[in-house]
Order: sequence, then structure tokens, then C-alpha cells
Amino acid sequence: MTAEEYTAVQNYIQALKAAVLTGTKQYVILGAGMDTFAFREGEFLAKHQVFEVDHPLTQKDKIERITRAGWPVPDNLTFVPVDFTKDNLAERLTASGFDPSAKSFFSWLGVTYYLSTEAIDTMLAALSELCADGSTLVFDYPDENFFDATEKRVQNTIMMAKAGGEPMQSAFSYKELEKLLEKHGFLIYELLTPDDIQRNVIHKAGADMKAFEHVNYCLAVRKN
Repeated sequence: MTAEEYTAVQNYIQALKAAVLTGTKQYVILGAGMDTFAFREGEFLAKHQVFEVDHPLTQKDKIERITRAGWPVPDNLTFVPVDFTKDNLAERLTASGFDPSAKSFFSWLGVTYYLSTEAIDTMLAALSELCADGSTLVFDYPDENFFDATEKRVQNTIMMAKAGGEPMQSAFSYKELEKLLEKHGFLIYELLTPDDIQRNVIHKAGADMKAFEHVNYCLAVRKN
């Protein structure tokens, strides 16, 4: 597991558990990929509705893998196939049983890097429509110095993404992010910089890793 993957997992698990204690009823994983949290933490999530949202082809592959492995799908887990470039997220989620009036937790990790500012704005507008007051959104994003960074692994990441046909597009300063979130009714509750992550997540866990430079984690709360 890479430092950024480890950080993402630790950060969102802590945030989710805190949200559950304050009345969250639904958990939505945007761009779920091969995430297995709903299977690993079935007891913890047993009283909550879980929605995994991803591209239809990616989700089909995952379901086939689960079937081959013989894993039983939890009764509270719903797979929601969504092509983010074409489909209406709110319509797809509500049609799958999501309740916009219930307090929810949205995980949106490893995605914003590859979206234009306009696409991120559109997604936040959709999430604003779906989030009841007090709902939580956790996501990671590159800061304003990301694309000019001198650190080798940052440069390599940018180059590999471009070579793979999915170039990284967006980066934000704190003020830019704050303004964009407030436009859609979200307030920044917690923001972790690489230094915060190194000190409060990685070091505390005793992990031998280094936080990824210029990548921040944000926890935002919906306020009507």
C-alpha cells in the first residue's frame, strides 16, 4: 500500500466512524473501484445503507470478481452504475433507494485530480442536491503548487497519468477550494496538509511512510 492509499483509508475510516456517531444513516462511495470496506466492516455498517457508485464496466468487473470469490453481498449494499460523463448522479442514486433527506457520508477519493474545475463544480452541485443538512463529504485534492512541484514522485505521478491517457487537471489553493465549496453549501470542517498527515496519521500509526507532497485531504459538511 502506498502512502497516499494508506492515508486515504485511515482518514476516511476515522471520518466515517465519527459521522456514524453523529447520526449518519447512508454511506456513498463515489468511484468505488475495488474498495471492499462494505465487506470488511459489515458489522460496523450493518444498520446503514451503503451505495457503491462507479462506471458500469468497472462495477460489472468488480461484481464478477466478488461472485467468483464466493463473497456474499451484504443486504445493505447497493451497486449504482453511473457514467459520470453522461448520467445524472442524483437521479441514479435516488432511483437506487438513496434518501436525500437522510444524513449521509460521501467518500470521493482519488478523483478530483483528473477532473477539470468545471467538472468538479458540476459534481459539487449534484452532491449539494443530494446532501441533507449535516452530511459529510471527504475527498483529496492537489494544492496550488502541485503542478510546479520539484519533488520527483510528484513529477513522476503527473507524467504517468498523462502517459496513461488520464492527465491530471485541477489543483486548488485553500481560498479557491473554500470559495468553491461554499458556493454549493459546504463548509470546510477539517483540512489535512501533508505535514498534518505525516504527524497525525502516519506517525501516530507507526507506519514507515512519507505523506505525498502537495496532496491535501478535506472533510466538508453540508450546511443549508
